[in-house]
Amino acid sequence: MWYFTRESATGKNQQLDSVFQAIKDDDGEKRLIDTIKTKDLTQGFNTRAVNLSNKALELYSYVSGESITAQDSLNLELALDLLDKAIKLDTQYYLAYANKAMVLSKLKKYDEAIEILDRIIKIRPDYAEGIANQGFLYEKIGNIQKATEKYKDAIAAYLRRLNNPYIIKKRVNIQVDIAFMLLLTEGKET
Repeated sequence: MWYFTRESATGKNQQLDSVFQAIKDDDGEKRLIDTIKTKDLTQGFNTRAVNLSNKALELYSYVSGESITAQDSLNLELALDLLDKAIKLDTQYYLAYANKAMVLSKLKKYDEAIEILDRIIKIRPDYAEGIANQGFLYEKIGNIQKATEKYKDAIAAYLRRLNNPYIIKKRVNIQVDIAFMLLLTEGKET
């Protein structure tokens, strides 16, 4: 799951900073922890599709910062091509769609990214990360009401996952994701 920096117009940057401060990785860098490890997510999918998606992620990883150079643009277009091939090989491999949405977002094609995330949610309605990412994208295009709806939908999906007895080992991460969504919808106190 990826998270966008919220615009200062929402007035919640300080709240977000306090959440990020509470969650640090081994390097001490602020970031949220994904609820599911990648190796768990790739089981049962077409191996070639997974490999293509991973190659696309490598290309994406070379792109940094907000401004996109000509080389960055080329890398992102190549990544999109690889992801389209991965999706064609395995239409159920939802991570290829998620990666495609991430690349489209980097290219500032937010509406297209939202549509791609809709496809994931049709494949896997419980994919709270995809729903939350739609919220972030709606916020990027200025539709705060729709973003808030998506955050609330993500909370509901996370709660369903939290109540699944087979996911007990990932409870803390799910609770962190729920807390983050509550921060976006209800504020720091909630």
